[in-house]
Amino acid sequence: MPNPHTDLADIVTPLPPPLAPAATDGLQTGGATAAGIAVAMLLAWIFWHWRRRDSRRALLRILAAAERERGEPAVLAAQLDAWVRRHYKLAQTCAAQGPQAVDAQAWAGWVHTLERIRFAVPEAEQHAALAALCRSARTWAGV
Repeated sequence: MPNPHTDLADIVTPLPPPLAPAATDGLQTGGATAAGIAVAMLLAWIFWHWRRRDSRRALLRILAAAERERGEPAVLAAQLDAWVRRHYKLAQTCAAQGPQAVDAQAWAGWVHTLERIRFAVPEAEQHAALAALCRSARTWAGV
């Protein structure tokens, strides 16, 4: 019987030596870096879009409550005030200092109407005025 270790040695070719490391390692690392940057940018865009949509939803909730006349106008006005401060990153809602993208006179009138709804005696037309304020804020904010 033939010896399998020595008799097959002539017909089986030896394996080639291992190749040297490729010179494209730098390109592969650069591709991974570019992919990482692309993923980070995509996540940042998703987060920005989610925050923007969340802000839009909050304003639309206040608008819907004002249009349906559900809820206390003073409470809804306080929510709108908080939304405006958060959206425009304001310390307080002041008629003298408004967002740069908004006309100063329109802003002052808007703030005075909001303060009247928040702090005055409840009236019949406050829900309609509050809904108009929400529509103005929606137009200014672009949401």
